[in-house]
Amino acid sequence: FATEEELSALSKVNKHLIKFRLDVSKKASEVEKQILFDELHFFRGDSTLDLVRSTMTRIKYADKHIPCTTTSTTKVIGDVIIGNENFGNYSGETQIVMKELEDSKLQRNVVATIVPEEVFLVRYLKP
Repeated sequence: FATEEELSALSKVNKHLIKFRLDVSKKASEVEKQILFDELHFFRGDSTLDLVRSTMTRIKYADKHIPCTTTSTTKVIGDVIIGNENFGNYSGETQIVMKELEDSKLQRNVVATIVPEEVFLVRYLKP
């Protein structure tokens, strides 16, 4: 059974706001770190089932240069990716991979990965 302390903590959880612990890539630029940590991200309602798309960052950071630092064409579940200069109008858009994704044009930088203990939660994300 849950303790009073555990029940109290559970009652304070905001089911509409989730924070993941991340392993941040050493390649992540200062701009990409700003996008990750200084913004409140929203799951775009018309997104595919393959990605969580937080699109406001591509508007706010449209004037920022985000070079391609990725070398892997495969993005895996739990990767946090940001569109780079190869992604055109989508440069700066933040995404979480929900289903393995091929990125043959290297348009998205992997800037972080959700820690293994929490990656299972990705499948429960809803717009």
